Amino acid sequence: MDDPLRDVASLIAAVGTVGAFIVGGVQIAIERRRRKTDALRAQAERVSAWLLNDTTGALLNRSDEPVYRVVVWVVFIQGAGPRTGEERSKHDSTAQTLALLPPGRYRTEVDGVDYGMSLVPSMEVAFSDVRGRHWIRRATGELVKIKRDPLAHYGLSEPQPWMIPTPENL
Repeated sequence: MDDPLRDVASLIAAVGTVGAFIVGGVQIAIERRRRKTDALRAQAERVSAWLLNDTTGALLNRSDEPVYRVVVWVVFIQGAGPRTGEERSKHDSTAQTLALLPPGRYRTEVDGVDYGMSLVPSMEVAFSDVRGRHWIRRATGELVKIKRDPLAHYGLSEPQPWMIPTPENL
């Protein structure tokens, strides 16, 4: 004879096994997606910029490879000035353009630093990584993936005076 209690226990065990399998599969998929996202952002996360003084900015590429078509803007984190390169590019094209940023720490000349009316300047840097993806490191530190080349993103036209940054130790 069949034991109904044993049948119910077997059913519960089967449902639990299937549930655990589904939960495990979902966790694996989430982890794979996170690793893929991390790999896509790996080089971009290692690029940053900041002001050293009124005329000089610092650029840091902690990755093992250069980034390309670098666009550097002075923006403001406080006050009535433009807060992003997009806002700044609507009014002027005083961005510094660098052909590439090799691994290491570099200096670059900047324009547009103004400390009036409680303005607090900072730098924004946009670039293309070695795999052709395009990024912006905001003055706030946020890293944003963009769909187009930095020049096209900001509406800047070619030709540009593509510079090479000066190594910081010189």
